[in-house]
Amino acid sequence: MRVLVLALVTLPPSLAAAEPDTVEHELRVLALPSDDGGDHGFKANAFAQITAGASSDAADAIRRDAAEGAVSAGGELHYKGTRCDYIRAGGQARLAWRGQEGTIPSAEQWASVCAPIYIMELQHHLEWDVHPSLLSPLGLRPGANRRETVTFHWQPLRAPLPALLHSMEAAEAQKEGLPAPPHAAEDDAKLPHGDMVLFDVHVETTILWSRGGALSMRETPETAPFRYIREHVAPWGEHRDFVVDVFAGGGDFVDDGASVHVWILRLDNLKLGPLYTTGGIGIASADVGPFVSPVERQVVANAPRAVLAVETGGERVHGEVRATNDVMVAPDGYLALESRLASTIGSTLGDTRVALTGAVARTEIGVPDAMPVSRVHVTGGGALSAVHHFSSHLEGTVQLEVARSFYAARLAEQDFQPRWGVNAFAALQAVVGR
Repeated sequence: MRVLVLALVTLPPSLAAAEPDTVEHELRVLALPSDDGGDHGFKANAFAQITAGASSDAADAIRRDAAEGAVSAGGELHYKGTRCDYIRAGGQARLAWRGQEGTIPSAEQWASVCAPIYIMELQHHLEWDVHPSLLSPLGLRPGANRRETVTFHWQPLRAPLPALLHSMEAAEAQKEGLPAPPHAAEDDAKLPHGDMVLFDVHVETTILWSRGGALSMRETPETAPFRYIREHVAPWGEHRDFVVDVFAGGGDFVDDGASVHVWILRLDNLKLGPLYTTGGIGIASADVGPFVSPVERQVVANAPRAVLAVETGGERVHGEVRATNDVMVAPDGYLALESRLASTIGSTLGDTRVALTGAVARTEIGVPDAMPVSRVHVTGGGALSAVHHFSSHLEGTVQLEVARSFYAARLAEQDFQPRWGVNAFAALQAVVGR
């Protein structure tokens, strides 16, 4: 069990956040929450943090890591534009001490720049000795992870749909030697007023390693040849842009394996009354390990790629249910075919905000050589969060996380055997920011 006592300096987190990735990320989000949907312009935040407590899993109670504490500090500078974040830079440094392990430093650094004309964005994120959270899907290693991620996002052609169609008609007329067709405002009124993006490109490189462990890499290119976007901010203050993708595809490529996938059709945040509905269907295929034929590797998985989600809410209550099915290739060269159901609901009651998050997953794992025959495991659990607003500069937070997870025990190697674990912490947060 982990019990943490924190002192923070910045803004509180969103209680309806996405599934956590690392424990350090959870703590950092407490200090530096997303301002998605907020005002444009320059923002600056900083925080300091003190942590104390203990950690365990169900197998060895509190035998190991009985005493745990940490101090950390960090901050972020952010200039938000109309279409992207022009510049964002931040980081945190953490020094922990845990039982016989002694002092354990960890750190995070992130930065991004964006040219708003063509939406050309470059991001970098470095994580040093961070630990997976209990609800994290497969992809990281047990224990301390070192991960570097570089992302490139490019929209070479993005324009309002009426203007883009008119320019295409004018270009075709010019080829035929004809005058450009008239541009009537009443015709534009009949068309959707979002933006059309041709060949939205997203490329991500992930390097994963650990102290004394091997270096692994994964390349993930994706492109959407035809994407329609209509920007929208939901009643709870976050962006829920309506997006339509037709035949968007990509893949994951590692040293001894690869996966390819395509969305035949995907719609994100289709507004149906008070509901924001997301749905998509496609196909995915992956194989890893040595070749056993000229075209096939040792472990192969094929599955439909699907997502179905419903989200709704307002300023006081906000909730979502999301179901997914997909095949993932990890940087370490194994694959996971996973069906996952996740939900979250949050409510504001006076000066207190409460959220309940849950997830359950059926994961089929294929590891070359060591596990040529796939194993199937069921994992999942829940997290309860509560934030109480004491004053304009002081808040208290309590969070409890209980899950059957691949990361409940700190092992030297990933054995793909889920165990029950518990994380719990309390926080005292001092708020400051500009």
